Amino acid sequence: MSEGKSQKEQFLIQIDSIRKTLGIESMEDIQLLVDVFYDFGRKKKERLIREEEERKAAKEEQQSSGGVAPAKDAKDTKKNGEKGKQQPPPEPAAVDDEDQEEKDPYQPDIDLDDVVEVLEEFNIARENRLDNQDMVGN
Repeated sequence: MSEGKSQKEQFLIQIDSIRKTLGIESMEDIQLLVDVFYDFGRKKKERLIREEEERKAAKEEQQSSGGVAPAKDAKDTKKNGEKGKQQPPPEPAAVDDEDQEEKDPYQPDIDLDDVVEVLEEFNIARENRLDNQDMVGN
């Protein structure tokens, strides 16, 4: 269908095909899709931070309530100079500020693996918007 056409025309055909597949019929839908893509990265980071904090809190609670702590090497105890105390696990590797600055600010902060989840959120948000419009009478 797009053979023999310019690269720009092929791109427009692909975009139109995606738009039709997603059922996007208005600029409101396009804006909603863009908003969902951009919000997804921020929400995912917040969720991952919250989950990590919950894991840390659960681990600390387990240790303070007499839960079984992992055995420690004698070498680690001597090296740290703390007899019988367990060291906290290392923090997850932080993303360098340089990596953040190099990213294009106009690109959503998502992985390709997240696209399906983003599209599901888009459909939910669009359905919610349509339901709200029906309730108001638009």
